[in-house]
Amino acid sequence: MANQTKKTQVESLVELLNSAPNFALIKYEKTKHKALEELRHGLKEQESKIRVVKNTLLQKALQTQAKSKKELTELVKKIFPLTESTAVLTLGEDYAKGLKAFHTFAKKDTTVSFKIGILDNSMYLGEDLQKIAVLPSKLELIAKLIGGLKSPSSKLVYAMKFNISKLTLVLKERAKQAN
Repeated sequence: MANQTKKTQVESLVELLNSAPNFALIKYEKTKHKALEELRHGLKEQESKIRVVKNTLLQKALQTQAKSKKELTELVKKIFPLTESTAVLTLGEDYAKGLKAFHTFAKKDTTVSFKIGILDNSMYLGEDLQKIAVLPSKLELIAKLIGGLKSPSSKLVYAMKFNISKLTLVLKERAKQAN
């Protein structure tokens, strides 16, 4: 018979997965507690959280969720049985910020890495999550687009003003010489 504390832990994991539609499973090996706390602090600023879980309890929670969600069925088939130490990274609506924060931390600390994740009801492997993490954010892309649209018009205005500016400079110098 299952232990009551384990049942409540599985239920809390199910609630966690329900509350966060975007999440990633993370591999960590021999990561120091201080490093994990630093990661937690960095993720908190990006509206993301990390939770270290036992593989068996996570498997039970995912199997429970897979009954109602099709994308989790694929995930269960792909990664079961879980072998390495696993943590769940829950991401907010703008999951790119959380992925980028984790990726930045993973560059410094090589003991953590992406395993697999669900973003917008699609499954992504660890390599794909890394590619998404290095993409520029939505605000950066908008700024680049606006800058790109502004640049040709400002160059056109400068080009149109150039001849008139040159003519006025020549006339000013001629006026100085005449005086």
